[in-house]
Amino acid sequence: MISALPYVRVSTDDRGQDAERQIEVIRPWAAREGVTLLDAVPDEGTSASKTDPFERPAFIEACERARAAGAAALVVECSDRFSRQGAKLDAWAEVELERRYGLRLLRADKPLSDHGSMTAAVTDTIHAESARAWVVGHASKVRSGMAKAKREGKHVGRPPKVLTAAELTLVDELRREGKGW
Repeated sequence: MISALPYVRVSTDDRGQDAERQIEVIRPWAAREGVTLLDAVPDEGTSASKTDPFERPAFIEACERARAAGAAALVVECSDRFSRQGAKLDAWAEVELERRYGLRLLRADKPLSDHGSMTAAVTDTIHAESARAWVVGHASKVRSGMAKAKREGKHVGRPPKVLTAAELTLVDELRREGKGW
């Protein structure tokens, strides 16, 4: 029997994403596969397409906690919870996880016996490239939608910030000094 620490990443909390939903997928997988789970480390607000895992403080915390507890692995719900940077960077990160922390990366969307097999390597590669393609396509759609909104005269981006009196004073001071605010 091996032990694993769940790493549950969501990039935003305003679109129905929920770290607990991932745990609800990982728990039955662990029970079926005979994997003992440690307490999960949630990583909320972190993009899998813009940051590699080793630049994420919560991921490092998960690795350190897993190693300190003697766990054999981190477990994620599926590949895109780990990374959306494509097969090459995903593979590099998995090698680094093993090298730096002595941990394997397990995915709860396949049986434990499939991990490390040629079939798993192929499907992991396909999943990683599909996740990266989704990011590229999504970014294109967002840019297209923003351009359309601008053409229609709509405000694009965050709503303007209403500055307090203290902030306005600071802005004036910075401008007098020739600095940006």
